[in-house]
Amino acid sequence: MSNAETPAENVGGTAVTSAAQTLADLPEKTRVHVVAKRLGTTSREVLTALADLGETARSPQSGVSRRAGLRRHDRELSARAGDEA
Repeated sequence: MSNAETPAENVGGTAVTSAAQTLADLPEKTRVHVVAKRLGTTSREVLTALADLGETARSPQSGVSRRAGLRRHDRELSARAGDEA
């Protein structure tokens, strides 16, 4: 039997959250693949962006700071805004 009195947690569509909110609960130092998963992108894209920002990370298992993940996301948003203009 189903309980029709209370709605399901996520009733359709996708929940949109900001990167700051998505990365806020990560420890200060985390791995590239975790940042990529939270941001909904690939580890390769995160590694490329981190390299452009001067961060040293060589593989998805490399450790990076939460702040570096946020910088990467901010850079992506700036690039998108430039493409739309």
